[in-house]
Formats: sequence, structure tokens, C-alpha cells
Amino acid sequence: MNILILGAGQLARMMSLAGAPLNLNVVAYDVGSKQIKHPLTGEVYSTSLEQAILNADAITAEFEHIPDDVLTLCCNSNKFYPGKAAIKTGGDRSLEKALLDKTNVTCAPYQLITEKAHLEHAVKTLGKPLVIKTCQAGYDGKGQWRLKSDSQIDEIWSQMADFIASGTQLSPHTIIAEKMIPFDREVSIIGARDKYGNVAIYPLTENEHTNGVLTLSIAGKNNHSVEAQANDAFTKIVNELNYVGVLAIEFFDVQGTLLVNEIAPRVHNSGHWTQQG
Repeated sequence: MNILILGAGQLARMMSLAGAPLNLNVVAYDVGSKQIKHPLTGEVYSTSLEQAILNADAITAEFEHIPDDVLTLCCNSNKFYPGKAAIKTGGDRSLEKALLDKTNVTCAPYQLITEKAHLEHAVKTLGKPLVIKTCQAGYDGKGQWRLKSDSQIDEIWSQMADFIASGTQLSPHTIIAEKMIPFDREVSIIGARDKYGNVAIYPLTENEHTNGVLTLSIAGKNNHSVEAQANDAFTKIVNELNYVGVLAIEFFDVQGTLLVNEIAPRVHNSGHWTQQG
């Protein structure tokens, strides 16, 4: 079976390693260089993206920030999973929040921001401190601000305004302000849904970070109530998206109540333990 992965980073490499014993032949499309590569050796093939799509039995992605024209081309082949809507949602916090609201899955109180008045309103209605995040292009703690006092509003807004101005009519840039949650820990759940609607979920994982980057994941330390909340959220989200593939959801655990922090429509670094687990 031939698999094409959009993205040629560490997750494509790990999927290639996991697929080899299953007789899965994996190639990767490097979005930056627009080249088809071997995900392990880095060898560049002369194959075009169109030819790689034709050769593939299935196509997926290792990250969310895929150019729209590439996504459309892959989706038109009817081989791309988990689908364009899922990738777009995972790469845009405003779409992600809309999905959570629609499925009644709880997250931190928030407000979308496209002008300074929205930021000032968020300070008044959500209170301080605020966690402010770019809706697009942010990852591993990048594209984020912490607002703790009114004196920071002008300085933070000037940086936010630059990001908003860098968007285009076809690809606008927005920002979201969230109430800072005094959570006890971050946990994540990883599962899969097939095209027939069957769902399988790994145990909830507790995550520890260093400077905004995940450094340790521990599975199997959670009670039934917390696991049930995570499984319920996972099932609601994958069914709403008609999702096919592996999905990860990060949560804040607040005294036993889970709030969604982020959705990742792909394999995820907090699930690396499952390769040997």
C-alpha cells in the first residue's frame, strides 16, 4: 500500500518507521520545497505532486498548515484523510472554537479579536490575566502573549496589529483572547475513527512541558470520570467532522473537569509512547 504524507518532518518519519513492518510504502511531500521525498533518507524524487497523488492509495497530513491549493488537489482525489475541513479546523483556532461550541464540548471562555476595541472588551469581560493567541500559524508557544495588566494593552496590541495586517482577503489573520485557566495539569487523548464510524481510543496521557514544548508524557494515571469526559469529547468531535484517521485533543484538567485547549487532526507528539507501548 502506498501512502502520501503532506509534510516531511519528524511525524512523517515516525509514520514511515511504523508503517514499514506493515508493508506500507510512505513518501512525503515537503510543503516548503514542493518536493516529494523519502521521509527517512531525505532522498528527493523526480515525481510531481500530481503523480504522487495518482500513485497513492491514501493521503494524509503530518501538520495543519497546508496550502489550500495542495489540500484541494489532494481532496479531489477522494484519497485524502481526515479531510479538508478537519485540517482547516486544526490550523485555525477560530474554526476550532466554533466546532467546540457546535458540539457542546467545553473550552476556556474566549473572544475573537480583529481590532483594538475587541481586545479592550475582552479585558473587561473575561478579566485578567488573558492568554492571547494567533488563530493561524501559532505552535509550540509561538504567536502568543500574556496580558496581566491594562498597561500592556497598547504594546501587545501593536504586535497583534502587525500579525492581523499580514493577512490577506483570501487568508485573513485573526487573534483569540482566552481567560487564563489555573489548571492542575495538561492531558491529551489520541484515538482513531474509521470510515464506518468505529472509534478506538488510547488511554489519556498526562503531559509535561519545558518552555512551551512537550518533554514528557505519562499514560495510565487517570480515573474513570476524567477518561469518560475525554472519550465523550473525542467522539463528539470526530463524528461532527466525519473524521477518518488519527486525532489528538489536548485538555486542561481543572480539579477533575476537562476543558479543550487544542485539537490536532493528525498523529501527535504526546502519543509517541504508543509506538512501543
